[in-house]
Amino acid sequence: MSFCLIIATAHAAPLVSLALKTQAILKNLYPTQTVLHQDWDWCSVITTQHVNDKRSAWALNEDGTQALVSGGTWFYGTELACGQEQALLAHTQNTRFDTILEAMEGVFSIALLDKQTQRIDIAIDPAGSFHVYQVQYGDVMLISDSALTLAAITGAKLSAESVLQFIATGSIYGQQSLWQHFTKLAPAEHLTIHAYNRQITRRRYWHFSAIQAEKYTAAEGAAKIIEALIAAAKNIHQHFPNALCDLTGGYDSRATISGFILAGVKVSTTVSGSADSADATVAKRIAEQFSLPHRRVTRKTTCSYEDLQNALLLTDGEFDVFEYAGIASTHHGHVDAGHDISINGSFGELARGYWWELLFPRIGKKTPLNTQMLAHKRFAALAYNRSIFTDAVAAIDLVALLAEQTNQHNNTLTSLPNTTQMDHAYFAMRMQRWQGRIASSTNRIWPAVSPFAFRPILQVVLETKANARLRSLVVRTMLANHLPTLGQLPLEHGYPAMPATWRNIHQFTPIIAHYHQRITDKLLRRWHKPSTAVTGDKTQNITEDPQLLAILPVPYLCACGLFNAERLQHFMHAANRQNSEQWRRLFTLEMTMAKVYQLKNLAETS
Repeated sequence: MSFCLIIATAHAAPLVSLALKTQAILKNLYPTQTVLHQDWDWCSVITTQHVNDKRSAWALNEDGTQALVSGGTWFYGTELACGQEQALLAHTQNTRFDTILEAMEGVFSIALLDKQTQRIDIAIDPAGSFHVYQVQYGDVMLISDSALTLAAITGAKLSAESVLQFIATGSIYGQQSLWQHFTKLAPAEHLTIHAYNRQITRRRYWHFSAIQAEKYTAAEGAAKIIEALIAAAKNIHQHFPNALCDLTGGYDSRATISGFILAGVKVSTTVSGSADSADATVAKRIAEQFSLPHRRVTRKTTCSYEDLQNALLLTDGEFDVFEYAGIASTHHGHVDAGHDISINGSFGELARGYWWELLFPRIGKKTPLNTQMLAHKRFAALAYNRSIFTDAVAAIDLVALLAEQTNQHNNTLTSLPNTTQMDHAYFAMRMQRWQGRIASSTNRIWPAVSPFAFRPILQVVLETKANARLRSLVVRTMLANHLPTLGQLPLEHGYPAMPATWRNIHQFTPIIAHYHQRITDKLLRRWHKPSTAVTGDKTQNITEDPQLLAILPVPYLCACGLFNAERLQHFMHAANRQNSEQWRRLFTLEMTMAKVYQLKNLAETS
């Protein structure tokens, strides 16, 4: 399911030809889906619809004067959810769009178009997880959830800064895309376009500045979080009765599943990995304890050319296609098993003071966040091979670039505690782009959400005192006070998900071995410089597949002006490079460029 809006910002705009070109591109991208379109004299709406997806990409009122275009997985209060787009459109007749956004949760984009006023309102979810891109193309504005589609329509060129970020880190941060002049809509952004006079306004319908830091104690936060988790579980079940929840050996999935258990609603669980892995062992034990239907899957690691092409279309080429092909295979299996929504524990780490160790010994102080340090230690922490780039690209200071992007996100929060600033940096940079890319891609397969991203939960988490979130205390308190049977079951490292007391201190002896290993690993990383050759898990030997082998000369990358062609080809052909993360990202980028040029040529000749 995908969409593209073509909006005329001048009367002479070639709407008809652009609309036909877009339809041809989408038909090629999604041959098994139905391509729908609605043309007005100032705007064209082109969407795709999968026959087996109960969600509808768009709705049109009876007289054809208003349309609603949606993407992803959304919930409007407890009344409506994705799949009820027609009802939501009817609701807009009596309710302001701003008011509707206040009650929207999930991973989504929503656009309301009015033919008579030539006005479009479009907004995305509070975390910016659902990726929507905007680009000005002559006198026409294009908006789509597919950067790949927009690149093919406009013939866009790669952005040097974005390509460097992707190859070095695996993500594209800030509000950029791989392509020059593309802008990703920001978290909670509400964009209003008046096509008749070219007026465009932007506002944020929710922001971290609304957070009242240091408001709740551990017990208070725990009570409010579990109350909100239970309400979210009931709401999800009301619209999706066959939910499947990820379950691992950690805190976040355990906290998420607690809402479903205490709500008394049906939920199944799943875990990826070998039967003897820590995650699988713990997940099985929890499922058995609470009589939850449970399935363990082993992620696909050997991918065909077709698998990688499908992953490319799901990710827009902005995520490692080898990795996402395995993820996609897992989710397709869940759909085939009869489940109707995927639930995960993403954003739960915000309840556990994630990355706060970087603030020691001034955790919680009202001091500006050191974004240069954060970029160096987290966003651009891994070594990468610079020699494959041209001198101009290699000279870009990646740490300084990512530090500046973090500053732009955090510029209104510098008077808040540094823990809130760190939370927002993680939220707006890491979660919006890395987790959001996965969420957007998975939502093209089937509905997928994280309850921890729902504002009634997220806001309480962020307003819980810093000392209550350190060492996961608020989560452990929540389980101890409200579902102790779950809290007592060991985590992946062998100790319970409960606060330590004199009565249960003996159960925490495995923590000594856990932290000893963490300290040892940290020291080893300091003593041994990381290799730029091989990082990440092994994938496969592509020389066994002639279609994949044909990509190895990487002609599009060599010709794009960002790489040293000779060094790049040497890097791509070196046997010991093939399973490195950097190698896989370069392979992904070559496939992306090849697809864009293929679609561009197709559209021009159609």
